[in-house]
Amino acid sequence: MNSIRSAVLSALALTIVLGLMIFGAGSVVRAATLTVGNLSSTPCTGTYSTISAAVAAASAGDTIKVCPGTYPESVGVDKGLIINGANAGISPNAGSRLTESVVTGASPTIRLNTTDSVTIDGFTFSGTTGAIIDSYMTGNKPTIERNIFTAAADSFFFANSDIVTFEDNYLHDLTDCDVCEGLFLAGNWNGATGTVASIKSNVWSTVGGPGMNLSNVKGTLSGNRFSFVTYYGSLLANGTNLDVSGNTFDHTINPNPTVRTWGAGVRFFTPSAGFGARITGNTFTSNYVGIGVRQGTSDPTVDITGMDVYAHQNNFVGNTAAGLRHDGLGTFNATCNWWNSPSGPTNVGNPGGTGDVVDGTGPVTFKPWLVAPGPSGSCLGGLPPKDCKKALEQKEADFEARQRAADKAFDDQQKAAKKAFEATHPTAAQKRAFDDQQRAARKAFDGQQEAAEKAFNKQNEIDEKQCESGKDDKDDKKDKGEKHDH
Repeated sequence: MNSIRSAVLSALALTIVLGLMIFGAGSVVRAATLTVGNLSSTPCTGTYSTISAAVAAASAGDTIKVCPGTYPESVGVDKGLIINGANAGISPNAGSRLTESVVTGASPTIRLNTTDSVTIDGFTFSGTTGAIIDSYMTGNKPTIERNIFTAAADSFFFANSDIVTFEDNYLHDLTDCDVCEGLFLAGNWNGATGTVASIKSNVWSTVGGPGMNLSNVKGTLSGNRFSFVTYYGSLLANGTNLDVSGNTFDHTINPNPTVRTWGAGVRFFTPSAGFGARITGNTFTSNYVGIGVRQGTSDPTVDITGMDVYAHQNNFVGNTAAGLRHDGLGTFNATCNWWNSPSGPTNVGNPGGTGDVVDGTGPVTFKPWLVAPGPSGSCLGGLPPKDCKKALEQKEADFEARQRAADKAFDDQQKAAKKAFEATHPTAAQKRAFDDQQRAARKAFDGQQEAAEKAFNKQNEIDEKQCESGKDDKDDKKDKGEKHDH
């Protein structure tokens, strides 16, 4: 009897445990969405009248949605949250914005006091005299995206962050306070671990101070525009290691030309071990200086010897003092750039060059250069005829290799698609329709390949003439087999 009772109790216990496992698994607490609205946001209403109240009530992982309106408050965030304004998900640079959620609190308007990830998306911030959003919490992880920042003396300061995502924001009409920066990342990248940043697709316009200061940061700066910024668009300092690509820097202002590398789109400042700057595919237009490498006064002179630093495939157009000014130590590799003239940059080492100036006290390698604006321009400028011809041959071989690779990739894709289609056991009519689609895709692809080849051949003819124009009388006589007496 006791054994039967024991077995029944064991079975009951097992049933209860299984029930808890089955039903408990489905009872995971889901993140909540809290809403904020006030008198200025009517007819949109919210459960909370302030962002601060919603943050206090929220749990980590929750989302806070803020109605259009004005919120004169300063907010402390002490947990991981997604805080969305009325324009969350809508670009201020390319989208069509709705009525804004405007936050106007005193500095810091938002302070992050957590190591959890915090996202702030779709707001306008206006009117403060210090940092709009900041964090001094080591390991902070802010995502700041699709916001507008204006009428402020400073914008952001993040110290010792783990990850910073700063994308598709619009910063305009910011005033200066002598020590202000549009975005200041005081990171702790040590060459292996530390602050990593993604800074993409933002616009800085009419800024009384610098655009950004990146110290000890690893990551990417791409697709941004810096227009009418003062002092510099981006300062790369200490152990920063960055890919700088596809940005536009225009009309950077030098408020004191006695400082030779102020007014630079990109400026180097006291690089240390691990520093790197791979500057490719950018446009520097009408700045005081395109790229500036600083000469030391109170601080040591910049030394880039042995560092991963170069500038290739950039366009330097109409920069007032210099396209590139290297006042540091170590050779700056600046080959294959467009200097606003087929003749190359204006430089004592390039007699006859009429393009943007390359100068400074440090050595710069600028040959060969692009003979037309990138990305289509060929890197042939300044090459002797033999080297120019070799470069053309290599360029043609590379193009043919790319064409072959594209052909193979397309064929493989069609074969895979056909195999997957046949596995569905299609009808005869479906097979005919599929074959028609594949033929149409092939025709379109072949047309693209032919267009690419035509464009390449046209450019190749121009490049061949460029190579021929590099010949002097000595080359012509050598070609004719004439001898020279020296």
